[in-house]
Amino acid sequence: MLKNKFKYQKGQTLVLLLVLVMVAIAIAGAATIIIATNSLSATTVSQGIATRQMAEAGAEKALLQLLRNPAYQGETFSLDTGSVTSTVSGTTTLTIDSTATNGVYVKAVELKATYSNNVLMPVSWKDKN
Repeated sequence: MLKNKFKYQKGQTLVLLLVLVMVAIAIAGAATIIIATNSLSATTVSQGIATRQMAEAGAEKALLQLLRNPAYQGETFSLDTGSVTSTVSGTTTLTIDSTATNGVYVKAVELKATYSNNVLMPVSWKDKN
């Protein structure tokens, strides 16, 4: 009699094991997708930061060039994997616009400075985008 009672329970362990394996695969797949999305987001953020730093480097370079040559009007140069364009406008109140392009990322910085009696004094520094 005891033999008939367990006759229909053969294979239940296998079904339970298959269900647990399917749940584990689903969890691992979801975790993989989340990690890939976070990695892509981190790459996007780091590229944006690098591009902004390139624009700031262009503004700093323009300041240095203005100290050496007060008639400096700007330039375009390559930096890392992108290019930086800086332009200078004004006479006593100078506006330095520096735009960096790094792939699809574009960042711009605007720097205002005064130039009087051979003294160059930065007044404001802001991100344009």
